[in-house]
Amino acid sequence: MGHVFISCCETDREFADNLRKSLEFHEISVWAPDRETTAADAVEQMVQRAVEGAVAVIVVLGTKTMNDARVQGQIKAALKVQKEKRKTKSGDESLYPVFPVLLEGVSATAVELFFRVEVKGVPVGPGGIAEAMPLILAALGERKEGAPLPMLRPQSEPLEELVLELTFPRMVEINNQRRAQADAKLLYVSEVAGKRDVQSEEVFEFTVPLGPIERDRLKWYLEHYYKWPVGVFKQRAEATEADLPKWGRELYDAVMNESSVRTVLNLWKNATDTAARRFTVFADPRMKKGTKAVEKAEANEAATLLLTLPWELIHDGRSYLFQGAGGGAGKTALAQYP
Repeated sequence: MGHVFISCCETDREFADNLRKSLEFHEISVWAPDRETTAADAVEQMVQRAVEGAVAVIVVLGTKTMNDARVQGQIKAALKVQKEKRKTKSGDESLYPVFPVLLEGVSATAVELFFRVEVKGVPVGPGGIAEAMPLILAALGERKEGAPLPMLRPQSEPLEELVLELTFPRMVEINNQRRAQADAKLLYVSEVAGKRDVQSEEVFEFTVPLGPIERDRLKWYLEHYYKWPVGVFKQRAEATEADLPKWGRELYDAVMNESSVRTVLNLWKNATDTAARRFTVFADPRMKKGTKAVEKAEANEAATLLLTLPWELIHDGRSYLFQGAGGGAGKTALAQYP
């Protein structure tokens, strides 16, 4: 079997990576953008080749997918390839399956908005990927629906987690610009036997260091540059790439340079090589009882801005903190209190 292509938006990338691992455990080859693309690659052409060369396409549909033009473009490209392939095989519906995996909060009725055709999606319930895997394998034609999976499961690694908790988010005005701000603390949480959880000594004030201009440039680079990776757009992208370490350092200084967090950060950075590492940002927009509606709205706005910051770019002046060698590439995750 050739490779399966997984399409997802940035916020669902961790789920897509776990899905890839589960599929590879079942000896299914997977191509996922986060594994083979870099900032300098001609992303659009590479993705197009991967879609055309795939034997199936899985689309991870989350609540943020609706606004992701990249995923919508990949769905369109996959359906076009599917139509062409099936045309040559007399409408064989088992050829080149394209189907969505529906994350929590996405209903089956939403599928038509993305696919414009009748497609059966695979819902992911409380049991997660493990529970949904039989249906996913059946949709890929790798297993009959309802057939049992082998009892063997991949051995999970213990997790070393660095958690940034952001509470009481609010909007403030700095130099005539609205910035998100929150109370913050850093926690080290370990699943390794014998290690204890540690949190920063004091709560500190975190203010978003990147203004609207920087955020707009980054949004364009991540969401639109791949469409026109040539000419003046390439020059604009190169200028943005040159600023990524600087923006990452500003984020680092705003969080990691607080004296109260250094012990926590060093514990995580020196975690054992046998454990997986992850950095999680948790934003809690809940306010005290009796808070005015306008303040609640501002808290939700601030929480959204905090979660959409480019946390994976945090740079300590030498390297990106959550990328790199030595297993040190901690994956980033985002969470918001419901």
